Amino acid sequence: MKKVLTTLIIISIFETAIVAQNNFTKSIPVRQNQKVYMEFQYPELIKVSTWDNNEILFTGQVSINLGKNNDAFEITVHESDQNLNIESLIRNKNQLPRNIIIKKDGQKYLFEGADWNSSEIQEFYEEHGKDNISWISNGIDIEVILEIKIPRHIELDIYSKHGMIEILDLPATLIANSKHQGVDLSVPSGAKYKFELNTKHGEVYSNLDLDFDKGYGTTKPYNWSRILANLNGGGKKIILETQHGNLYLRTKK
Repeated sequence: MKKVLTTLIIISIFETAIVAQNNFTKSIPVRQNQKVYMEFQYPELIKVSTWDNNEILFTGQVSINLGKNNDAFEITVHESDQNLNIESLIRNKNQLPRNIIIKKDGQKYLFEGADWNSSEIQEFYEEHGKDNISWISNGIDIEVILEIKIPRHIELDIYSKHGMIEILDLPATLIANSKHQGVDLSVPSGAKYKFELNTKHGEVYSNLDLDFDKGYGTTKPYNWSRILANLNGGGKKIILETQHGNLYLRTKK
């Protein structure tokens, strides 16, 4: 009876987490001629598109410890006449509870505390087995997905430590750097751009008809690869960079 009750509690935590997921929304006005810098630590996916409004709109979903600590996610803003600096953070991250989370058959199960030998985990293994376990973690479970609408006239410099950056529309200028996941950029096939593509442990994939100039294959320090390429003869310069992911250049549908 105890084993059945424990399992029901674990499953109820999973189901409650879906409901408890925050629908995050934040709007930030942008002044004329401000350059926008964004730095994100935790979103696993950042989707960027443009619009005609003079504001940046953040929407998305936040789940921290399966919904138990969602309020810890914040977007902070610091600005001057020339620059708008936007960052994400997990408030009091070191004070949040650490849990053991098991993902099995597409579902997550949270066990409070950090004892791998707890009776609850052993009972879970006895009842569900250890097959089809995708991963096990001991720490703070953070899942953040953001969609960002930006004014199409701005200059954007965006950095993500852990998440994929997907650029659906290009602003006036773009520098995009994803350290651990990569950058996925879509542009019209008839547009004119000059690309600087920097990778360290990843690859560059594209279905665009690119012309590589004499900079192709040159290296930056510490085994970085630097590729220079033009689309339709070149135009505005776009800089994409990743250290442990891939760069994707696609034709916009």
